[in-house]
Amino acid sequence: MRLSTPWGAAQTIKTLAPGILLVSTASHGGLMLDSAALLDLPEHLRTAGETYGDWRCFEEDSACGLVYEARIDLYRENKRQQLSSWEKTLGEPHPPAYATQEGPACVAKLRSAIAMSDEDLLAPIAADNRRWFPELFGLLPNCGHCYGQHPPLPVGTLVVCAAFGSGAAGVPAGFVGVLAKAGGHAAVTPEDKEERLFLIPEEEYDKREAGCFVVDPERHAVWEHRSLALVQ
Repeated sequence: MRLSTPWGAAQTIKTLAPGILLVSTASHGGLMLDSAALLDLPEHLRTAGETYGDWRCFEEDSACGLVYEARIDLYRENKRQQLSSWEKTLGEPHPPAYATQEGPACVAKLRSAIAMSDEDLLAPIAADNRRWFPELFGLLPNCGHCYGQHPPLPVGTLVVCAAFGSGAAGVPAGFVGVLAKAGGHAAVTPEDKEERLFLIPEEEYDKREAGCFVVDPERHAVWEHRSLALVQ
């Protein structure tokens, strides 16, 4: 009987460690962990992925990186198995054309990865995890406008949602009046949705990147819109 996965019937199954399978189907794949293996992950990662029968599944495009960050040994084992497969295929008396064309470069890349330190091997995985799943690491989701422009921000960060130039009513010359929320447009809790007003020097605001601006409540003046007073 073929193993059923969230992505269809498994076509290949590799055991990376007890209770941890790396599977592929006709269209997709990922990691499948049994209940014992799942408990070996840090608690904040156990709810990631999806439940499928007795398995917790982490798809290959992004979620599997969460498992690999917690268990870099699994990532290394995956690379070792890939290398072994390529070497076996290339060692055949008459290897297929795809192997002779693609194999040498793949073998070199895999050997290079296996030789890396854990820190260097993990760095791009950890960065992708925080980009795809910032909330699991106590970070804010990137808003669509700023996606990819900077690392995700800590939860509670005041991000500008609207700005009013010095020509607008109530904005002193040389300043920009801004409306900010914790999390910006990504605010999700009632507490996050509270709007706060600040005055930002024009010169500083104009240097923002990708249209995003983070307010520092310890440094930026509160904008008392009605009285136009600057409250430090």
